[in-house]
Amino acid sequence: MKQDAEIKRALLDKVEGMDIEKKSPGELSEEMESQDVYTYNFSNEGELSKGSEGDYSFAVLEDGRFLMPESPEQAGTLSYQSKEKHPELLNEINHLVDIGF
Repeated sequence: MKQDAEIKRALLDKVEGMDIEKKSPGELSEEMESQDVYTYNFSNEGELSKGSEGDYSFAVLEDGRFLMPESPEQAGTLSYQSKEKHPELLNEINHLVDIGF
């Protein structure tokens, strides 16, 4: 999937500054197993193939809680969860990247 730099920046701007809290890997796994999870991966290379790891990623639970890595260097390891649910932001993001379910 080809990525557009403008869309990437818009997505990252939407999640930047979100109020988050550290969670244990077990807590995050439990949350991810209990509901649908939407994962967004970004690559500075512009292309991602199935199973490849991006330069930055975040995930969103079906209920609107965002899961994020500690830093861009640890893109594949989610360590933080948003303190509040943001279902409207999940809808905005899916619309921005033109995802429909």
